[in-house]
Amino acid sequence: MSQIPYAVPPRSTEYDLPAVATYQRCVNYCILGYILGFVLIFALPQQLKIVALLVVFASQLAGLVCVILLAAKLYKTSTAVLYGIGMIVPLVNLIVLLAINGKATKILKANGYTVGLLGAK
Repeated sequence: MSQIPYAVPPRSTEYDLPAVATYQRCVNYCILGYILGFVLIFALPQQLKIVALLVVFASQLAGLVCVILLAAKLYKTSTAVLYGIGMIVPLVNLIVLLAINGKATKILKANGYTVGLLGAK
């Protein structure tokens, strides 16, 4: 049985989908690390809060790199720079991570990828 051409969802050749999937997974890990770090800040005793702050800082630094790389694949260069600037502002960076993750998830799902909790498979 052959497929009807108009019944097949359109595939995007505009994006580098394997790279988008890789960077989207990285962004998901950064979101998880960011949230875990903030939970640790409130859960750990005063002497160990530096560990939680290091987790948050590492997540923000990795998130900055992943967001810029992902935004470069999804948007124009100027938009990628704006996302990078947004990653520098505390708590705005979590919104930026969630926004770009949503865009990447939408694109990957539209192109037939299965997207789970930690990214595309």
